[in-house]
Amino acid sequence: MTSAGFRNGFHGFCGVFVNAAFAYTGTELTGLAAAETDNPRKEIPKAAKQVIYRIILFYVVNLALVGLVVPVNNEALNGSAGASSLHSPFVIAIQLAGIKVLPSIFNAVILIAVMSVANACTFGSTRTMQALAANGECPASYHTSSSLIIIVI
Repeated sequence: MTSAGFRNGFHGFCGVFVNAAFAYTGTELTGLAAAETDNPRKEIPKAAKQVIYRIILFYVVNLALVGLVVPVNNEALNGSAGASSLHSPFVIAIQLAGIKVLPSIFNAVILIAVMSVANACTFGSTRTMQALAANGECPASYHTSSSLIIIVI
């Protein structure tokens, strides 16, 4: 293990931002969903504040805890134990804690989260296409509501 501040130097530090950028996509769906409420002037600022709190809770706090528990030279993180995409740092932290059944439960939670993202993307794309069709800014085949959802999906 090196005594440097970052395991793979500055290049490794910057490489993390490529992966982290994907975690923040989709926050615009909060505004899209809040705009459909009865009082969007009140609900959109409240929803935007909740996004900030959720980012702090789910990303900053959780990743700080995982960073404290999982050593930087763990074999599963470095890809030497197999394909690196098979090893979640959260599951590694749970395994290091010695909890037997929790990694499977955590993987199920990740799977449910992925399905939730797919649902949110379907919602966002259909609502966006519906708004474009209502304004006449998309092809004429999209202008009927029955064909719009099927074409978007």
